[in-house]
Amino acid sequence: MIEFEDKWVRIMADYCAHGVWCSDGAASHPDELPISPGLREMLCAWNSWYDHECDDYGDGGFPTLAQFVEVGALLARLVKQQLPGWTVIYFDEGRAQSQPPAEMEIFLPSSTE
Repeated sequence: MIEFEDKWVRIMADYCAHGVWCSDGAASHPDELPISPGLREMLCAWNSWYDHECDDYGDGGFPTLAQFVEVGALLARLVKQQLPGWTVIYFDEGRAQSQPPAEMEIFLPSSTE
């Protein structure tokens, strides 16, 4: 876990990647994060979805973009829940195409008593 010594991670899909990135912009793998195996698998599956459906260079677009963005945001929140002391950044592919900035920091909900 040397790559994540600064406790910072970006959740962002990209071609031939695994959905997680270090603060220096280097691609990494969910196995390098101290998160549950199930969440690691979900992150890989989410990025695989991007690989198979996003067509940046053709005219096919991204037919399930809204659902993809929703799942990505959920995964980023789950990462934050499992790593509450970390900075977790989510790159919203939908916002990147329509209304930048596309990155946002994920925060845990405040508990009010």
